[in-house]
Amino acid sequence: MEDHPLQHLMLRDGLVSRLGERASVCACHRLDEALAALDDGTFDALFTDWALPGGSAAPAISRFRERFPGAPIIVYTAHVENIAAAAELGAHAIYDKADRRAGDVLDEFVARLATQTPCGRST
Repeated sequence: MEDHPLQHLMLRDGLVSRLGERASVCACHRLDEALAALDDGTFDALFTDWALPGGSAAPAISRFRERFPGAPIIVYTAHVENIAAAAELGAHAIYDKADRRAGDVLDEFVARLATQTPCGRST
């Protein structure tokens, strides 16, 4: 999930190209889309910005954590004032967009996924 449309497309395409046929990517631009997807789907990880059209990612992170307790949550945001809140909600890693290139964060995210079994159970 990402609030900026161009960044949203770049992150989605970056994940798809890194994961290839090993996984599918559900890319939501708005908070309401993400919450609906979380209600209907099964996911192995969550990659999100903090600020989304429709509100903060807090409700999505909370819902994801409830449904998939062991699955990784990565927050990639320019809203560093919310780092503590993201950590309290269960984010495994929080990256500041000003300090980390998107490609490097995606590489780390995919590496983290490689250590997971489906539905967030660690190997």
